[in-house]
Amino acid sequence: MPVKKSKKKSNYITSFFLVLVFILAGLVHITNIDLTRLPLAIRVVKSGSMQPRIPVGSLIITRQIKPDQIKSGNVISFRVDNEVLTHRIISVSKNNKGVKLETKGDNSISKDPGFISDFDILGKLVLVIPYLGYVLLLFQRPSGWLLIVCVIGEALMIYNIIMLVKKGKKYEKPPFK
Repeated sequence: MPVKKSKKKSNYITSFFLVLVFILAGLVHITNIDLTRLPLAIRVVKSGSMQPRIPVGSLIITRQIKPDQIKSGNVISFRVDNEVLTHRIISVSKNNKGVKLETKGDNSISKDPGFISDFDILGKLVLVIPYLGYVLLLFQRPSGWLLIVCVIGEALMIYNIIMLVKKGKKYEKPPFK
């Protein structure tokens, strides 16, 4: 008897967290909150400039970095012309006006044009999860939301059918006794 209660309780907890994740993702999508200035940021890689280390469609997590922590070789996300790029720092020059950086994608032949300042930096790369970004991109389209709702609904229907079949087999009486 206790096993059934713990299974039921874990199913409720899992369902609660799943619903919570969808509600939070929906709120971020609907309100278009700019998450780029939080201490940790989640982004999706949309170009192959950092392949093979960071494939297209990867989910990356960056954290804020102080100007005195900037080093050559760091992979950073930065803003250029309303676009966010993630490239490696190839040189750092400091002067009385601040820090100027040269960057380059690992898969690029030439360095990025111009310099960026420490004010343009959104964060230093902390974690790369290959291809998980495609799932996040689904949340940005109405068709993606529909697909996710259908997949979850289908999974719940299959789960319920399996549970009903198991219950049915459990209570069958043997034909002859």
